Amino acid sequence: MKISSNILIALAATVVALMYATGLYNPYKKAFYEQLEKQRAESQARIDSLNSHIAILDIQNDLLQAKADSALAALDSEEEKRKQERDAFNRKMDQLSKLSTTELASYFAERYGN
Repeated sequence: MKISSNILIALAATVVALMYATGLYNPYKKAFYEQLEKQRAESQARIDSLNSHIAILDIQNDLLQAKADSALAALDSEEEKRKQERDAFNRKMDQLSKLSTTELASYFAERYGN
């Protein structure tokens, strides 16, 4: 009987060793998978949070871009007004520069009246 029990113990030890070696039995495997799943869930939560922040930043970017476009349009409008005023001034100056001294005197007399 003693030989049989030694053989059984050796056989059991060999089976346990084989199970450890092949990964069929690993007491830490479940804890490892739980930790891995926890990390995966945390990573997914972080990804979702970052995607939410990206969406918010995209909306803010669109709003700022719309404001910038509006400001540029207003500046273009003002620049066009200034250009028209400058052109009108230059035309008037050209007209005045072509006047003779008597015509110029009468122009200012009419404009500013005595």
